[in-house]
Amino acid sequence: MRLENSIWHRYHPQTSLHEGLVRFYGCESESVSTDDDYLYALLKRKLTKKELRFLIMDEAKVDTFVIADTLHVSVEECEALRRKAYRKLRDGKMRKLVTSQPESQDNEESEGY
Repeated sequence: MRLENSIWHRYHPQTSLHEGLVRFYGCESESVSTDDDYLYALLKRKLTKKELRFLIMDEAKVDTFVIADTLHVSVEECEALRRKAYRKLRDGKMRKLVTSQPESQDNEESEGY
């Protein structure tokens, strides 16, 4: 796991990103990719930087006022970030990407040629 220096590890030192997403989606552990690097890259690609930071801190149960101060936004903007980030995470396309294995995606792409 190469996420030792990531914001995820800072706020979730005892939990992998895989475990966090399994808890969020409420599904079986086997249905979510176990590659934390892939999952982190996927979240970085699909969420804005502030949305990603907000999501990680919110999942760690950090107080909203602390999050607002850390991200240099107002509490109202935090609520907007909450709606956007969780809406994107609940999106069916995002869930499908999270539950797929990165190796299988590479194989599917190469079969088309």
